[in-house]
Amino acid sequence: MTPADVRLDWYAEALDEIGAFLLSGEIVWPMEHPPARLRQDLSLGGLLLTQDSLRAELDLSAAAQRRLEEIERRWKALRRSQASTLSRKAEKELDMRVNLWRAYLNDLADRGGFGEEYPFQVRQRVMMERLGELGAPLRSRDLSGLDERLRKVFRPGAFVWEPALEGAYPKTRYWFLYGTPEAEG
Repeated sequence: MTPADVRLDWYAEALDEIGAFLLSGEIVWPMEHPPARLRQDLSLGGLLLTQDSLRAELDLSAAAQRRLEEIERRWKALRRSQASTLSRKAEKELDMRVNLWRAYLNDLADRGGFGEEYPFQVRQRVMMERLGELGAPLRSRDLSGLDERLRKVFRPGAFVWEPALEGAYPKTRYWFLYGTPEAEG
């Protein structure tokens, strides 16, 4: 089983469980039947990043591509039928992601340096961007203030995630994936 097949299994299972998740008050949902090789909880941000990684996958077999197309049809139908519910859930998650990203930036400022964890932590910022597509209103002052803080210590450079994902995240929109923060001064 390829890594893409494992992500496809997770994506399909996430859509099987998303109805109960959307009705719950939870922002992160412990999946009842996650694939054995990917024990990732369900969140809308995590779902969107999984979509991105699968859409960027260049080596999908014909069967995997057909399966992805079927799962994507299910997702599109869900987005049409549950748009307002998805938007409300995305807004709650967005608040959480903003708080986590703010805490990371505070920690970064306190330490005065890059931190090995930036490629992992920047997932919060990517999720913030993607959750906006589900109708979650990101207050521009919150985002611009956080981005301004990062830009003060940001050094443009190479894409920080796996090269295969670069096509899914254009530099103009996801500038924060193209470089790292460095110590001030």
